[in-house]
Amino acid sequence: MYDPDKYQAKRTRPLQARGKERVRVILATALQLFKENGVNAVTTNDIARQAGIPIGSLYRYYPNKEAIIVALTELYTNDIAKVFDDIRRHPLLPHLSWDEVLLLVVEAWVSYSRLNGPFDFMYSQKADPKLNEQNREIWTRFVASFAAVIRT
Repeated sequence: MYDPDKYQAKRTRPLQARGKERVRVILATALQLFKENGVNAVTTNDIARQAGIPIGSLYRYYPNKEAIIVALTELYTNDIAKVFDDIRRHPLLPHLSWDEVLLLVVEAWVSYSRLNGPFDFMYSQKADPKLNEQNREIWTRFVASFAAVIRT
């Protein structure tokens, strides 16, 4: 189900449907451009142009490309963390073998990636110390949700 509130802006939090849709379009466009051209080759001007919005509108929500990357990383990790949480709460989980649990986790992750596309750019940000630091809390929450499944 489409949830426009799931797409968060870094600077201004959109309250109206039009603003929420603009944030969604910015993030979807950025993700597509990152996949097609690589993170380093894409600029905020490219994102705004491809999204069909003025650059000032993009900057209203995101101060720079790095903020967009952080928002996309947070979306992806939150979605996958929810999948892991659902697996962790499944009543049969304690009765499954380690192999079955691992298969559930991997299959859920692969299914999400098939539906939403690869997120290779997330891993490349680990090479950027500034982005890595900005995303530390996001990745910590993500790893904690995965670890909770394994502990269960």
